[in-house]
Amino acid sequence: MIGLAPMEGVTEFPFRRWLSLCSSPGYHSTPFLRVTHTYPSSEFPVSFAPEIFDPDYSDLETPVVAQLMGPSPSRICEVGSLLLEKTSSFDINFGCPAPTVVGKGSGSALLADVDSFNNFVGDVYKNFSAKQFSIKIRTGYENSENYKDIISCLKSYNLEKLTIHGRTKSQKYMGLADWSLIEHAAKSLSYPVIGSGDITNKDSYKERKEQSPSVSGVIVGRAALKNPWIFSQLEKWETKLALDTILYALATYGIFVDVFFNDGYDKFKAVDNATGQVQKPLKTSEDWESYLRKVGETAFNLSNFEDFDMSRRALSRIKMIWTYLKELMPSEFQGREILRAKSFKELIEQYKVASANYQSSSGRDSVYLN
Repeated sequence: MIGLAPMEGVTEFPFRRWLSLCSSPGYHSTPFLRVTHTYPSSEFPVSFAPEIFDPDYSDLETPVVAQLMGPSPSRICEVGSLLLEKTSSFDINFGCPAPTVVGKGSGSALLADVDSFNNFVGDVYKNFSAKQFSIKIRTGYENSENYKDIISCLKSYNLEKLTIHGRTKSQKYMGLADWSLIEHAAKSLSYPVIGSGDITNKDSYKERKEQSPSVSGVIVGRAALKNPWIFSQLEKWETKLALDTILYALATYGIFVDVFFNDGYDKFKAVDNATGQVQKPLKTSEDWESYLRKVGETAFNLSNFEDFDMSRRALSRIKMIWTYLKELMPSEFQGREILRAKSFKELIEQYKVASANYQSSSGRDSVYLN
């Protein structure tokens, strides 16, 4: 099983819907929901996970894992109970290394002391049945000295699964993930262990599986930004993409972002429903062009997607994807011109210039993302 890792500010609903058009993850993860003393209340925000809270999305082909994060086990229990009214389990984040998170006693801050970590998990566990929640951790706080003690504590709980990012809090996203520590957990625990870290292509996926043969699955995070087609590439088909496909895909994501964040969830749902049933993932440029046309017409009455007056937020999100994606693209796409575009129309123009240069030098109109 290969899932999408939770990423704050990235894996919201429009990204999850878009990624399913590109690729085929085994499951999606929401960004962590920051649980405070007052939020969320008894009414859960449907737009956080429509796959869970909106019956019209309950039969989606890709399940979603809702992730919670906060310093209070009692509040995690309250909010977790709301989730369990609609889904079978939820996930608790003990891994986020962001200073603003750690400074408030959440995320990987809870890995600094084994007893405190054990008490937190135990307080949650006694409120739920077996396998009603899972947790995500790192291999330690400043270092991995207490990691095996943490894993030993977790033997007492029959969790739904344990996901391990093979770096400490202090490493953040630097250096190599330690998959030997992930393997230690997989061998020690009776429930599934999911590994995370440094899976970027088929070769690295094969290498991590050989390093940790006992793990039950993996999640992919930043590599899905660099290559949104990675899930299909790892398991099913080579990622040979027409240049037009990449442009159509980016435009589709931009429209999704604009509708969801500017016009709201109800409008996004209406646009989503108007596209009808399509075979996912979309594989050809013709499939993408047809889908993009439906989305543009429904959302903004666009007859030509190039006329889309994209918001700053949407353009920024496309550039975020492109910042990662261009690393796998040919040299003609490595310049800064696309990222410097001040409008979507200018971005299209710069992309077409790079595409023409690439076609002229290579004689090809497609690329492999490996």
